[in-house]
Amino acid sequence: MFPKPEQGRRWVIADIHGCKQTFEYLVRHKIQLQTQDQLFLLGDYVDRGPDSGGVIDLILDLQNADYQVFPLRGNHEQMLLDSYQEYNPNFFLRYLKFEKCFNVANEVGEIYPQYLHFLNNLPFFYELEDFYLVHAGFNFSKPEPFNDFHGIVWLPKFTPPVDFAKRIVHGHSVRDLLEIENAVAEQKPIIPLDNGCVYRFRGRRKNKEVFPLIGNILALNLDTWELIVQENIETPPDISTNEDSTQN
Repeated sequence: MFPKPEQGRRWVIADIHGCKQTFEYLVRHKIQLQTQDQLFLLGDYVDRGPDSGGVIDLILDLQNADYQVFPLRGNHEQMLLDSYQEYNPNFFLRYLKFEKCFNVANEVGEIYPQYLHFLNNLPFFYELEDFYLVHAGFNFSKPEPFNDFHGIVWLPKFTPPVDFAKRIVHGHSVRDLLEIENAVAEQKPIIPLDNGCVYRFRGRRKNKEVFPLIGNILALNLDTWELIVQENIETPPDISTNEDSTQN
């Protein structure tokens, strides 16, 4: 369990998906992270965006500079590890190309050692004094939901018991910005934070309107309930996924 910092703030950010420039601008300029702050990251640092390796590099650089940055595991980190477990260069290189997982491995598909160490040591969730932080959710239909690691990184939706004592903040499934803002404003028991930053450049209609309201990385202050919105500032071309859905 993480005690509140005596002087600093507690921030949560979800689902960066290789959008390193956007993530860095949010951290350094929008929230202006300080070493006395705590920054919790809800997984999915890799895949789909232009610089998966760069996102991990930034996290490691912040930690090495004595910032209190606490990343946890998402389903895309788990998929990367699972695909790498039985190493087959041809298969794994195809996997990296399909998932658009850039800059994490060498030309023969070997994950760089610092990234492999990072991925293998990611926890599945964090418990704070007043929140649980998780990538996808907790399957409360299971007898031990906090040990259901598949559900923790993959669950599309969940409902905590009515008497559950702490709010849950999660990412994983893309939500419209208005839905997220409403959940934060009402301080609901479940707070979604994935606004699909990596999808900023897909789904455009002929009139240039973007629908729904997605395409941002969000930072939530757990103490003041301030929600900071940072639009995707990655450089096109296309950073969309190979999948049709903006889920998971």
